[in-house]
Amino acid sequence: MTMRPLCLLIAAGWLAAAPAQAATHDGKWTAKWADNTGKPLEAVVQLAGDAGTYRMFVHQTRGTANACDKLEAPVRVKSESDGKLVLVVDYGAALAGCRNRTLTLKPVDDRTWKGTYSNSTSTEVVLTRE
Repeated sequence: MTMRPLCLLIAAGWLAAAPAQAATHDGKWTAKWADNTGKPLEAVVQLAGDAGTYRMFVHQTRGTANACDKLEAPVRVKSESDGKLVLVVDYGAALAGCRNRTLTLKPVDDRTWKGTYSNSTSTEVVLTRE
């Protein structure tokens, strides 16, 4: 075996054995925002790669009128570029008729992302890594 194929073989093995890097947004997060009446709301967001789950704290939902708020819904990373992270909460996949939500976020530091929740451009949401 010549030196070049041996070097390529070693490099390929090293790359295959190298651990994949976690995305900067991977982990468990607490999302906090206020509804249009000022009532504080929270959700838990779990992210791994480009997918995860989203679940509001049930005791904070507005009675039984909105069944969608009580569901654990899949969440996916729609995009991440230029320091901006866009998440889509796919309530429609959890229950037919539920409206999806979009969170558009920018990092504040390694434990905090801040942005808007799609129900209104004036609704600020803050995600804090647990």
